[in-house]
Amino acid sequence: MKNLQYFLLISGMLFFFFPLQAQTEIGVYIDKSEDNPDIEKLEKQKEKVREKEKHLLKQKIKTINQAIEKEKISEEEAENQKKTAAKKHAKNIEDQIQIIDTNIALISRNLEDHDDKLYYQKMRYLKKIEIDTTKKHKKFYKTFGDVVINTGFSNTVGSGKSFGDDFSVGGSRFFDIGYEWSTGITKNNFLRFRYGVNLQFNGLKAKDDQFLVKKDENQVELEDFGQSLKKSKFRMDNLVVPLYIELGPVNSLGYADKFKIGLGGYAGLNLKSIQKLKYKQDGYRVKSKNYFNSQTESFVYGLSAFVGYDSWALFVKYDLNPVFKDNKTEEKILAFGVRMMF
Repeated sequence: MKNLQYFLLISGMLFFFFPLQAQTEIGVYIDKSEDNPDIEKLEKQKEKVREKEKHLLKQKIKTINQAIEKEKISEEEAENQKKTAAKKHAKNIEDQIQIIDTNIALISRNLEDHDDKLYYQKMRYLKKIEIDTTKKHKKFYKTFGDVVINTGFSNTVGSGKSFGDDFSVGGSRFFDIGYEWSTGITKNNFLRFRYGVNLQFNGLKAKDDQFLVKKDENQVELEDFGQSLKKSKFRMDNLVVPLYIELGPVNSLGYADKFKIGLGGYAGLNLKSIQKLKYKQDGYRVKSKNYFNSQTESFVYGLSAFVGYDSWALFVKYDLNPVFKDNKTEEKILAFGVRMMF
């Protein structure tokens, strides 16, 4: 209640003194394209000046009250700050009103003199800048960050084999999660660099009760297990750094919230390559794990692209390194799916 009374008191002071300054947001001016300067617009500008300074004062008092609640300042110090703010904005109003009145007098004095009127219009002494008190000035950012999730299907291609020949299409999946930044290259952010750090999981589910077997000379091949397998899955976990050239329109903050397309690639390290099997033997459930770290490349890299709108996109990625480094039959992973950015 005390704060409300205080604010009403300050508002009364503002009306009494016709408060406020232009803070360089208000400059008054009549465009030279006008045949006759519009004095009515300048008169209306006075009310906008008052509204703007009242709005600024209200925000200042709100900040001071929040500081009291957080015990950052005392009640006495808060009262002093409010009085100082009220005087400042009252003086701002007074100065700006004086500037507007001076401009009105200048216009009125030279209305009848054609040469003088043209001179003042040409010099652009008087300029009217509209103020929208409902909107705050927002910064245009060059760099943004997003949590990114890519999920979809993966499989192997190459060596005369097509997508899904050796591994199940529906059971072989790809998942990727990470954090990526987008930094504008052009002034309006239409063209951008996108980069970050992502954790990839490439899963390949063998078909027809097959599993991967290590052969001589570091060869890895699929063989029949000889009995029913409840699970036969090979997974590669990678930590990668993606890099794209991204393009598309942005909003007023600089953020790409509409159509976008990205072309680039990734490079990183293979953290783990493991095969997991589940089956029954002599009535018991058996789980086994076999590691293939020495048979797979430590350094992984590839190409990727996406196209989408707002926070959703479709992606495709292709590993340039083979799944198994020494295999005579060279196969590489191809993945595609949905990309989400938060």
